[in-house]
Amino acid sequence: MELYNKLLLAGKFHASFNVIGALSSRMSGGDGLNAQGIKHTKEVRSMFPLSWGNYVLSIGDFSAFEVTIADAVCDDEALRAELMAGRKIHALFGMALFPGHTYEEIRATDGTENDLYTKGKQGFFGSILYGGNHQTLMNKLGVKEADAIAAIESFGKRYKGVGRWRKRVADSFCSMTQPGGIGTQVIWKDPADYAETMLGFRRYFTLENTICKTLFSLAQKPPKHWKNLSLGIKVCRRDRVQTASGAVQSALYGASFMMQAANMRAAANHEIQSPGAEITKAVQRGLWDLQPAGVHEFLVAPLNVHDEVACVNRPDMTEHVADKVAEKVEHFRPKVPLIGMDWVTKATSWADKKGVAKEDMRIITYER
Repeated sequence: MELYNKLLLAGKFHASFNVIGALSSRMSGGDGLNAQGIKHTKEVRSMFPLSWGNYVLSIGDFSAFEVTIADAVCDDEALRAELMAGRKIHALFGMALFPGHTYEEIRATDGTENDLYTKGKQGFFGSILYGGNHQTLMNKLGVKEADAIAAIESFGKRYKGVGRWRKRVADSFCSMTQPGGIGTQVIWKDPADYAETMLGFRRYFTLENTICKTLFSLAQKPPKHWKNLSLGIKVCRRDRVQTASGAVQSALYGASFMMQAANMRAAANHEIQSPGAEITKAVQRGLWDLQPAGVHEFLVAPLNVHDEVACVNRPDMTEHVADKVAEKVEHFRPKVPLIGMDWVTKATSWADKKGVAKEDMRIITYER
């Protein structure tokens, strides 16, 4: 409501961003109005014509962007063959998550009351792509523990590149292990200091790793006066009784393990989301090349929000804009083989990314 009131008061939409506003290199909203927070529904987006006067709107977004980037990162031949054949990765994971259902059966549930396709999508992003685990499936989708573990294991065996990528990220940022199980010795190994994307953008975990090591060291050797204060005090934790000092040590280990898990999720997320942000910004930056330097009427006025690029342009620039988008998308194909974008040349509003005449849409994608 606050956002809409600002827009109604201004009567105009001037998007302002911090170009690298997040650790992943994604942008963040600036100057009191977050343009990225505007809902994606057609009802809302259709209220934004974006163009003015005799200018026109061209708009598009990347097709299955995070999936195509994941394909590039994991470099899995079996998965790429599935995607190039037009099969949906969410349904493929749904088959692992709900054994006994065929690919077609999972697809057929899309939009129904028992929507296994959407659950497959949520499970794939949460537990596979963004560094989650079987507990993610249990907490988010209510899947039984054995089924959740089996789904991740079977998907990793079927698509070995995905399994290798997950293991690499986990091994890089897993600073602590407990080989003997809960209640046994915790072993420390120095984790990686940063995660780096295929485009060379790094996210550093120096602070998080320092906090992890400090908590671990404190748990390993708590101050003597802590032990003296807790003499004779017993604490029941889970299925066992500990001294108060032992319970504090367990809590410190627990906090450190939680931060370690957060680091692994953030590192996996970084390798997927950061290239998307960089590529989208590169397309927008390419469109600015069409604008003459200095004081000049607008030929183009581009905007990028997440995976979308919109460009208000003078009518005679429409084809130049589409050509520039195609050029920039193709520039990244050696890195992201399946990259693609649906580009609409005659949009009536921000909501017009689909449902337009074929002659008004250009598909910039790979050859199947």
